[in-house]
Amino acid sequence: MQFWTNIVQTALLGTDKKQVSADELTEDLNTAYTIIHSNTTTDKEDKFLQTAALAFNYRQSGAQPLQTTQAVMEAAPAETQAYCSPAAQQVLLDILAEDSAGLLNRWLELCAAKQQIVQPAVLPALLNEAAQHNTFRPLAAACMGNRGKWLSRFNPSWQFAADKPDEDLWQTGTPEQRKRVLLRLAHTDPATARSWLQETWTQENAAGRTELLKGLPPEMFADDLTWLEGLQQDKSIKVKEEVQHLLKQLPASSVVQQYWEVLQQAVTLKKEKALLGLSSKTVLYIQLPENIDERIFKTGIEKTSSQKGVSDEDMILSRLISAVPPHLWEAHLQETPANIKALFQKEKVGALFVNALGLATGRFKNSSWTALFLDDEQGFYHDILRLLPKKELEPFLLKRFAKYADLAMRFLAEETTEEWGLEITRTFMQHASRDAYRYNRAFYKAHIHLIPVHIAGELNKYVPKEEYLHGTWAGISDYIQKLLSLKTQTIKAFQ
Repeated sequence: MQFWTNIVQTALLGTDKKQVSADELTEDLNTAYTIIHSNTTTDKEDKFLQTAALAFNYRQSGAQPLQTTQAVMEAAPAETQAYCSPAAQQVLLDILAEDSAGLLNRWLELCAAKQQIVQPAVLPALLNEAAQHNTFRPLAAACMGNRGKWLSRFNPSWQFAADKPDEDLWQTGTPEQRKRVLLRLAHTDPATARSWLQETWTQENAAGRTELLKGLPPEMFADDLTWLEGLQQDKSIKVKEEVQHLLKQLPASSVVQQYWEVLQQAVTLKKEKALLGLSSKTVLYIQLPENIDERIFKTGIEKTSSQKGVSDEDMILSRLISAVPPHLWEAHLQETPANIKALFQKEKVGALFVNALGLATGRFKNSSWTALFLDDEQGFYHDILRLLPKKELEPFLLKRFAKYADLAMRFLAEETTEEWGLEITRTFMQHASRDAYRYNRAFYKAHIHLIPVHIAGELNKYVPKEEYLHGTWAGISDYIQKLLSLKTQTIKAFQ
């Protein structure tokens, strides 16, 4: 309706600069326009306002919906799975109202495990929630049934629930859909994922190439390093950064091999005399070669030290040590992992080198070296802990909790996916109750799925000694109880 645009433009410019003419209105309004503007008792502002009111009401009552005989809407197919119980449905509504990601994820897990689906009335709310949070999408799609897939066609942001083959989504989906397909396939069928990525690589722009590489498992490229190596010549700096990140995790890559060539020259074993020459001992001789391969500094290895009391050379060495598989040292030095660690420990910056070995063990998932660093009370090796099963992880964290409380709590919150055991939860709560500003309502809302419901009866044991914290903890404790009650109801609803 162009005439309404003319009205708005006149209002913005003012009646001194522009007046609405009869030609700018629809023909149906000409008679009324003539009556308004022939009235000599009103000024131009009143006449404009009367014309605008007339046009507004005409616009409100005169619009008709688009009609077409080609639009055909098929009914949603019949469901083949059972709906969840009314009790489960009510808990879901309460969880959505609470906006707890942890509880929603738990509810969807149990619903999918029972091969049940949500009631139709809650589908729009669940689709909206999954549209905003990628992590819910696979489970949400599994719990929506045929009606959810049918409904998803009517909103572009719900398309993740549509029942389309992976290949169709890869070819015609949104960037986000294509990314999800590639990530999923990279773990289940890396050869196909690699093939699809290579086929469309030249069609992607720099931002698209960067996004597709992010988060891919390095192992996906282990059987075709040549292609990945070639991407180091990409014009985009961000693409090259992602490529180098992947190459640094692949032992056979040119980047890791460059690092290892430097270290082989820099670190050697020597025999030194001891006790007045009556015996000898084996020591490490460590010195960077004079003609170091400058290419290593173009791959993220910094030349200068960032730590007080550590020379540039020692810092370069530690960064290189952290970036090569530790098992390479066994063949190079002809020693066991324990002896190699002890030799590095004897150096003046031994703690720096040992820490680098620990980082390399976690990065390359070297199981034969893992035990050495789990027994090392001087470090907390985040990447190595990811390799431990729950039955070994929690005892380890309990043992180190007093010294590394913040690191242990962060690891529990960010890296674990299974519900915690009671003992580690008790230790966690004892510490968290004294830091209610960091471990607040938002924290528990996001992580309640990790906390066992049995802790509900013990929360009064963790009241902080500091009196000024009592009120804050009381509020948080009540909120935890509420979330745990919803979690308990969820479990019961699917039993």
